[in-house]
Amino acid sequence: MKLAFEKLREITTGAVRIEQVGDYVNFFRFTEEQQRFYEGYDLGFFKKTFAPAGVRLRFKTDSSIFNLKAFVTTVFASTRGYYSFDIKVNGEFIGAIDNYGNADFTGNYTKYEFPLGEVDGTVPLGEGLKTVEVYFPYTVKVDLKEITLSDGALVEPMPQREKLLCFGDSITHGHDSIRNYRHYTAQLADALDLDLYNKGIGGEVFKPELARCREPYDPKIVTVAYGTNDWSKRTPETFELNCREFYKTVSELYPNAKIFGITPPWCASFDSTSRPMTFIEVAEKIEALTDDLQNVTIIRGDNLIPHDLKYFGDLNVHPSNEGFDCYFKNLYAEIKKHI
Repeated sequence: MKLAFEKLREITTGAVRIEQVGDYVNFFRFTEEQQRFYEGYDLGFFKKTFAPAGVRLRFKTDSSIFNLKAFVTTVFASTRGYYSFDIKVNGEFIGAIDNYGNADFTGNYTKYEFPLGEVDGTVPLGEGLKTVEVYFPYTVKVDLKEITLSDGALVEPMPQREKLLCFGDSITHGHDSIRNYRHYTAQLADALDLDLYNKGIGGEVFKPELARCREPYDPKIVTVAYGTNDWSKRTPETFELNCREFYKTVSELYPNAKIFGITPPWCASFDSTSRPMTFIEVAEKIEALTDDLQNVTIIRGDNLIPHDLKYFGDLNVHPSNEGFDCYFKNLYAEIKKHI
């Protein structure tokens, strides 16, 4: 049984719009206004807006199988060559449709290359009525051809939940989790029982212009996680101006939301003194620049991940699955203190 376009719309979360063009369905996590901003600002960043990070399908079904057909590419998405559609049944990970199988992801695996293009995968779901969640990849653009379930299967959308809005750079975008359900934003949304909307872009810095593009919903919780690229790419003056304006804008646009700023986590160059600011100074400046914003709480990222490169997929700055598990666990513990 092939799911119709309207049914796909009903069971999707994390996409602000869904479009059908010819034989394909595309899922967009950025609004048209946000994409126009990036298109005019930087084509490299614009291309990354097409990766469906944070998008997932959530539904109840008695189908015994899940089949997905799509075309995937990294040309519009990321610099990583691996992807995975992760599937949970009743909250437990049961399988995936991916392009790497049992590949050994050790050392710096960020340049590993696997087949892209056509996707046709099936995962058995088991018998009886169950809740199914399909976590879309952050590394590729997905042109969805079809989703097929057992003939005559029940398909019931899950109720829409309040929203978790996540701004950030490559770590928020997803790099370098191998399983999307283990990325910190996905785990945070699950723990908070919220629908995730991921605005992460690899290489990004504080950009007030993005913050000014209001979301078509009022989020319950907002996280903001920039600073690493500001440290390496911006002067202290530009960083301070843009950081302040970004947080002030988000605070004013979403006055009823709880906003959590996350300062840069530890990385291999954490102690570098070759730049105008240290990592610690970046964190301290973010704290000082937001001190008067009543709905903003800053969480220090220094110790969210153990100071050990085995927790990093690129042996530098981007967490692995295990690194993201630590990031989520420690971040959630801090957020719980304020909600």
